[in-house]
Amino acid sequence: MPYKLQLLNPASGKVERLWVVKLPAVVGRDPSVDVPIGDASISRRHCEFFLNAEEALSVRDFDSLNGTYVDDRKVNKRATVDPNGLVRIGSVCLKIEATQDPVTPNLSFGRANVDTTQPMQVISLDDPDEFSLDDPED
Repeated sequence: MPYKLQLLNPASGKVERLWVVKLPAVVGRDPSVDVPIGDASISRRHCEFFLNAEEALSVRDFDSLNGTYVDDRKVNKRATVDPNGLVRIGSVCLKIEATQDPVTPNLSFGRANVDTTQPMQVISLDDPDEFSLDDPED
């Protein structure tokens, strides 16, 4: 059964890009993977979506620099993804769901350097001194 991966706009939540793939499917910045996404926060081979032994949708992180998160919980090695669950890889948010749509070909997206993953900037909202809109150094 094919699965639909939807890249969501972080501000609006609207779908910016869509892939229909058969599982297992590798996601990363490398143009040769099943779902190539040109974003510097994503590793070349970031993670893989697959069906586990119980046929449940799962994701496996490939020790990526910026991690994989399922519904805001960090994936240590692998985790089950609930139907219509959200998966964040680096700074990109994906929604994945089963579909009857035909599989789409691998098409590259974006223009990131495939050799270097960039660490994401993390800002703590708990410490008001750490981040300020008035700080000219930011």
